[in-house]
Amino acid sequence: MKPSGLIVTSDDYGINKSANRGIIAGVKTGVISSVHVLANLVNQADINELIKAIQESGNKCGIALHLNTTRGRALVQKKTAFTKRRKKKYSFKPLKHYRHSRILNSKTEAKNMEAELKAQFDKLADLLSGAENIDAVSSHQNIHLWDKTLSAMVSRIITGTTIPVRSPIRYEKDENPDTSTLRYGTKPLTKLSIKKAGGIIDSISTTKLMLTGNSFSKQKVMRDLVIKSSPRELPVNLSGHWFGQPSQKGMTWFINALNSMNNLTGQKGYTSELLMHLGDSKKKADQSMDYGMASRYEEFKNVTNPAFIAAFETQKDICKTNHGSFRSVLIGDDSIRYKVK
Repeated sequence: MKPSGLIVTSDDYGINKSANRGIIAGVKTGVISSVHVLANLVNQADINELIKAIQESGNKCGIALHLNTTRGRALVQKKTAFTKRRKKKYSFKPLKHYRHSRILNSKTEAKNMEAELKAQFDKLADLLSGAENIDAVSSHQNIHLWDKTLSAMVSRIITGTTIPVRSPIRYEKDENPDTSTLRYGTKPLTKLSIKKAGGIIDSISTTKLMLTGNSFSKQKVMRDLVIKSSPRELPVNLSGHWFGQPSQKGMTWFINALNSMNNLTGQKGYTSELLMHLGDSKKKADQSMDYGMASRYEEFKNVTNPAFIAAFETQKDICKTNHGSFRSVLIGDDSIRYKVK
């Protein structure tokens, strides 16, 4: 059987300097295999620094687009339902817990949002010398998984490419390793449901899908929402935020669970994306855009811990886990070699 696949991502590159430094450190350890960039908040120098770290670490990490309509400045500088004016420039503002209901009920506002998302895609494509170098597409607060309108926007933006998309499936499992080692919470892979919006996207228990032995038909319906306009692969599931985890035991447990899923489902390489959020500091002085810096710092300390890294590499070898970027794990493309402009 094909080995199970593991994509370890770090979101929010560009949100602040502490997060950028933490993510680059995670890339250099070899643990982080895909960095998701907030294109509206980065410049070429930021990308060049990331590319340099990837090159120094053996070109095994991808650079992905993290679509963003809730933090920082907008690239399309005009007044819309999801922006507010600050010092003659427009920044994003949260709308009803990031669901953007006012936008989805207005064709004009939906058009404005799609223009912003397209601008972010085009900017990262330019920074990376071509859209073909984008490792994957995801979104801040996972807005692309909440409603068919948002999913369709993403689908149109990446039409004609083979860029993978973050999965709408969340992994759920109640069994845990020794919870005394886990600083944040007692469930390293808790049920983090994607709330139903517009009658389209809903949380599905991967465990239940496994036990029924079906062909993941419900999952296929949701996958088709995202990829209907062009063929591409998605990870089988999304493993959620760790918020200060994983510990060494937590990661060992996760890889074992992933290997068990691979055997139980009989799939050709059960692939999971594990989300991380890193930052090398939790000091207030470094929180120009504070977003969970304390938990980011705890994750950073784990991921850069030599004992953690050694255990991670050992467990990957034992379970024959295919660990890499979206492109390398899902479509077998190791050809991307980023260039510094």
